[in-house]
Amino acid sequence: MQSSQQGYIDIHTHKATKSTGIVVYNNFPEDLLPELTSNFYFSSGIHPYYLNDWELKVDSLLQKLNDSRVIAIGECGIDAYSKYSFDLQKKVFCLQIELSEKYEKPLIVHCVKAFNDLLQIRKYCRCSMPWVIHGFSGSAEIAQKCIAEGMLLSFGKHLFTQNLRFITLAKNIVISNVLLETDDSELTIFDVYKQFADIRQMGTEELIGAIATNFNRCFTK
Repeated sequence: MQSSQQGYIDIHTHKATKSTGIVVYNNFPEDLLPELTSNFYFSSGIHPYYLNDWELKVDSLLQKLNDSRVIAIGECGIDAYSKYSFDLQKKVFCLQIELSEKYEKPLIVHCVKAFNDLLQIRKYCRCSMPWVIHGFSGSAEIAQKCIAEGMLLSFGKHLFTQNLRFITLAKNIVISNVLLETDDSELTIFDVYKQFADIRQMGTEELIGAIATNFNRCFTK
């Protein structure tokens, strides 16, 4: 894919709405890739909530990974609230990590109450591809551990929380480790950029440039 020069970038969304920038639309492996405008790309992966028929979903995912519009694998990961066992979650997640390395596509990672396991997996696998922790809402300590292991953090709806610790994290995190998203919220990516810029007390154009640099480093070859 071509690198982004300017404009808003929504790294993870479940809603195929119009945008003036780049959108990475979440696509489940069993779903067809819709025909969208040229600024839309896709991630496709097996979510830890939906591990039924996972072998068939892996086959479906494999059929998509040579499509140039699929620029990432995910969202995938581990979640303490999933009804599926941790062993199965880790097995399917590790399969997708292998595909990420083989096809040289970053991972969009879903992680809930399982960051110690996630960090252990990252270290064990010795991954070369970037991981993006989508919808990050963790502590500053977890954030630094993830960054130290070569992960980027994607912020979205949690920027609108009243949690002072999280807002302080968003204000102080090194900007080169950040991406932005709308996920499944009703927010627009413009809302998210404005909120993050206000928290950082920086200009929107400066933020647009910083996020574009991070996106290019992560997603373009």
